[in-house]
Amino acid sequence: MPVLETVSPPERWGTGARLFRTASVWLHANTLSFTAALAAVAAATAAAMLAWTGPGRAALDRVAPFSLYRLIAGASFLFVVLELLAAGVDLNDRAFEALRRSASPYLRHRIGAIQRFMARGAGFGWSMVLAGHGFPDPSLVPVVAALDGAPGWEKKLARSEDLLKTRAAALNGALLIAVTAVMATGIDALFSILERAAGL
Repeated sequence: MPVLETVSPPERWGTGARLFRTASVWLHANTLSFTAALAAVAAATAAAMLAWTGPGRAALDRVAPFSLYRLIAGASFLFVVLELLAAGVDLNDRAFEALRRSASPYLRHRIGAIQRFMARGAGFGWSMVLAGHGFPDPSLVPVVAALDGAPGWEKKLARSEDLLKTRAAALNGALLIAVTAVMATGIDALFSILERAAGL
């Protein structure tokens, strides 16, 4: 930025370029504190995604990156359940305990809620509804509940799992687009500065 300012005065830059300059100068002056804060936020977010099951988690599961984790964890859970059903394994307490054994605290909590309602006699899909977590996906829960118990419902449910994977890929793509947009803004600001300099 100091070099660019010798070529083209900041007063001649566009609004985006001036904002980019302000952010760059601040970041250069506060690199260590910004990096530490960013690492702390990333660590806290990762820990919350894996372990937090308390109040507000259902609301956070609607926004990224929590929603992406819910989709990935939910798709994995549903895939394993479908494989168990295809192998003729009954979804009893033993099967659920095996699923929970190596899961994250968040996933253990969500699986445990479904397990409790199934132990009381509810079907797999209706247990998801009663759990009230919208896990593995809010739009998929009523579909599973409607299919549960119908002839060949496991095969129909497999199509729903494909839909879940598609949604996870779409959300991941949206996050990549957001990152690309931020990078493009910075590149556009640099080109704007260089164009102003060339016009001197």
